[in-house]
Amino acid sequence: MIFRFSVIFLFLLLNFSCSENDNKIVEIDFSDTLSTQSPNYKEPAKKIYVAIASITSPKETYTYYSSLLKYISAKLNRPIVIKQKKTYAEVNEMLENSEVDFAFICSGAYVTEYQRGKIKNLVVPVVENKKTYQAYIIANKFLNINSFNDFKGRSFAFSDPLSTTGRYFILKKLIENK
Repeated sequence: MIFRFSVIFLFLLLNFSCSENDNKIVEIDFSDTLSTQSPNYKEPAKKIYVAIASITSPKETYTYYSSLLKYISAKLNRPIVIKQKKTYAEVNEMLENSEVDFAFICSGAYVTEYQRGKIKNLVVPVVENKKTYQAYIIANKFLNINSFNDFKGRSFAFSDPLSTTGRYFILKKLIENK
């Protein structure tokens, strides 16, 4: 019933709004129209996804990288979304699957993926004008460990299977000290 009334009303409105003098050609000027993308239109910035392995803890990892990521975000004028993973292998997998735009990985994880032709190096850290870094072996001070040889017969833990300083360096030292 309401639909019929609406149709009749619309027909009457259109019929009575037109007059016989409306038979002349009407010219419409489209030269002063706005484009669909006017200068005030701002498309939301595409997010940048970055992966980081949380080798220490998620909170500490965020603390270490937050200033750098805020800087990159400001320079690119794009928001950054951090995806933290527990291991370098998980981060490498995200890179392989294009789930992130870039990642912070250690040299061991980089070499593994580079040899497979899956990633490329974007930047390397330079500390005190050097592109190298050191591995630290931390021991209980009450165990009288003063050199690597003092670990003989003791248990040992490493941080990540793909970590150069956290595993490969240790394996190298074990092979050297056989």
